[in-house]
Amino acid sequence: MKNKFYFFIKNNLSFIILSLTITAVAAINSLNHIGLIEDGVHHFWEVLISSNIWTGHEGFAHFPYNSRFFPSILSHLGTGLAIKAGVTNISVLLYIFTFISYLSPLIFLAFVYLNLPKDKKNIFDLILLSFLICMPFMIYQIWTENLNTALFLWIIFAIYFCRDFNSLSLFNIFSVLLFSIALISSHPMTAVFAPFLLFIGIKKHIKTKYVSLLPKASVLLSFAALIFAFFFNLYYIVNPIFNSAGEYIHSGIFRSGTVIRLAVSLILIFFISGAKNSSFKNKIFLAVFIASCINIFDNFIFNIHSSDSYIYRTVGFYSALLFMPLAVIFKNLKTHFIKTLNIVFMIVISLNSLYYARIWQRYLQNTAAYLNETRFENILYDSNLNIFTSQPVFFQVYHYHLHPFVLLLLPETFGVCADGKYKITVISQSQGLADFYASKITERKNILKNFSINTGENFKLYFKKGNDLIDF
Repeated sequence: MKNKFYFFIKNNLSFIILSLTITAVAAINSLNHIGLIEDGVHHFWEVLISSNIWTGHEGFAHFPYNSRFFPSILSHLGTGLAIKAGVTNISVLLYIFTFISYLSPLIFLAFVYLNLPKDKKNIFDLILLSFLICMPFMIYQIWTENLNTALFLWIIFAIYFCRDFNSLSLFNIFSVLLFSIALISSHPMTAVFAPFLLFIGIKKHIKTKYVSLLPKASVLLSFAALIFAFFFNLYYIVNPIFNSAGEYIHSGIFRSGTVIRLAVSLILIFFISGAKNSSFKNKIFLAVFIASCINIFDNFIFNIHSSDSYIYRTVGFYSALLFMPLAVIFKNLKTHFIKTLNIVFMIVISLNSLYYARIWQRYLQNTAAYLNETRFENILYDSNLNIFTSQPVFFQVYHYHLHPFVLLLLPETFGVCADGKYKITVISQSQGLADFYASKITERKNILKNFSINTGENFKLYFKKGNDLIDF
């Protein structure tokens, strides 16, 4: 029994360390209310005001523009089920929402790991690296859909590239069908990857002499889902809600000093991982590896900018785009250097979570203290969507337009203004922004009362047109 346990730990060490790291990060961020930052507060608010637990971010209500439904469905569904079960405490719901949000990638990585054959588990370390290099850029942006979409794509890749179609297990069949369908509404990047996956899958399908109907039918159905996903997401790219294609084809990401330093280290590590060993080379390789790890550690430790909007939006796409061909080319890559590099990234991610969670928690506490003392906060958005607040210090975030949501959730989260007497006043010179607040806040006051958020009493919205203030 002792030997079996030892071999289990040894053979699955990468995934075990990953599980402990991601779970710890999820707990740290949940305890420190990271769910109230950036896209998190927007997604959480949508859970609260939605009467349908299945309607996640850009859900089916917006068909055909439901291009990013499945990557965030677990956090929306888990929190929605808690509400259906009678949980109305904002602090508890926020913890559930944040914890599931940060734990979701681990669940999808588990699907990748379990779908890889035992003799090809080394590929997991390469796949894991492609995920981990995204995390330092996304510590505040776990809700960026291309991160989980990339994992969906890796699951399909693991089955198409690594599995024998003739001996697919029920778990393999379930996985390939579930995530082929999920890619239909995950992220428009699917349109880029679907042809590559179909090429790998169809090539293997043609060579396979099936002895059972179930694997063959499952593979063909997954092809059909991927073809539909390709055209669906291609339609979204051509007819987007907002045009973000420029962010993906723009070369700015490759001019970032942080990305360049990362790329240099990765190229060196791939080189020494694929080169032939010798006693002399091993010493050189070890020195190169240590220098690369030091460079990565110094590059990322405590170095996340919450207002840096460009790289976090695209790094999940580019990481998968570069690493998936590498997984095909270097399928026999020696992974001991990559395993160690993954541990370096997990250490950086854990330390960054502790550091930035502490900063964000301090900001929320200061904001709560300000609100508790003054019982009001005034917010003005000018015609250029710049934000001006009566609060002396404003934490630097990219999604500045979500600040009113944070203020409305703070009293229930931190227990400030216990008598309920406070006022959040928003004046917007943008009609679109004013309409956004009206649809998400003022028109949802009856639902929000279920969570003790009385927006009718505590929130006032005005649209400034010229010198006139129009009351919403």
